[in-house]
Amino acid sequence: MFDNKRYLLMLLPTRSCQLSFNELLAYSLLAYRTGRGKGTSQQQITQEFHLAKRGSRNGKQRGIAKTIAQLHACGLVEKHGRWFYATQPPQDWFHQKRNAALPWYKRLMSFPMLLVQRQGNDKPLTNLQNAVLWLLHSWQRRITAQGIATQLRCGKRSVYRAVQLLQDMGLLDSHWQTTISKRHLPLWQDKREAVRRSRGESEPVVSELILQKCDWSRYDWSKFSFCGNEDQFLRLLVTAQIKMAGANYSVTDMARYWEWVWTKLNSPTRFDYFAHSLFWKVWNAAEQETAANRKAGTFAGPSSLGLLKVKTVAAIKALAVKIKEDGWEALFRWEPSFSLGA
Repeated sequence: MFDNKRYLLMLLPTRSCQLSFNELLAYSLLAYRTGRGKGTSQQQITQEFHLAKRGSRNGKQRGIAKTIAQLHACGLVEKHGRWFYATQPPQDWFHQKRNAALPWYKRLMSFPMLLVQRQGNDKPLTNLQNAVLWLLHSWQRRITAQGIATQLRCGKRSVYRAVQLLQDMGLLDSHWQTTISKRHLPLWQDKREAVRRSRGESEPVVSELILQKCDWSRYDWSKFSFCGNEDQFLRLLVTAQIKMAGANYSVTDMARYWEWVWTKLNSPTRFDYFAHSLFWKVWNAAEQETAANRKAGTFAGPSSLGLLKVKTVAAIKALAVKIKEDGWEALFRWEPSFSLGA
């Protein structure tokens, strides 16, 4: 019934968590998007949740700015350009899965919460009412008002008020069991087709970083072009960032790595080739070797970053030698190996 609806994975905090409900809401969105290699702008958070400060001019902007400032003060967010990314929270702030091999954002326990449809609804659910409903829906058994208040970082009275309204709307029965039917579906957003935004509005941090290093619109893609064109080149960088995020790389790690690679290569053409061919070879080699080391108990670090840089240096040196000895044309037939022992 909910397959065509947009949702967010709302994180489940412990009693030790120091966030308010609005801060938990915003951090859940940031963690969800960061895990997919995407940054989030202040405007996007405002549009999703309408976080406002009542009685103030420009209340939504002030409300979300205060929320983000508090997340930053807690060390839960970092900013690159105008994009915000979630960072790993304190160990005891959220309920976590026991699989230590998972990236931190996949270890955080959560429940799916459909996103409220505000356009066309005279009386849309508030964020808290919506969260109470979907928390109860995920539990499938009775939970106390205090338990809900703890998991949503709100007051117990607010929970009772939310439950009363949800019952009046026919979304909960007297035992706090959800009674959602098809007639209620307009309360939540339908999935929207992915809209391709302009580069300046939507590119993740790695693409933005490299775009600042060179005017790629003037790059001669017809001469020694390995990625083919600028769009494919940027798409490769986005794919690389998503892969790295899924392997427990922080946004800072990714930004520093790619900036370091650019400095080492110091050439748009060489960077074009590295992004197209060499990165994936050194990446796969570093990930495979890191997995083998973890299995052998000789490595317990968060990511393969150290090994990736070692193999990247070897790849860049091999690239320089290949170009010097055989010229650029030879790169189209070159199959270097940077695997274990190579």
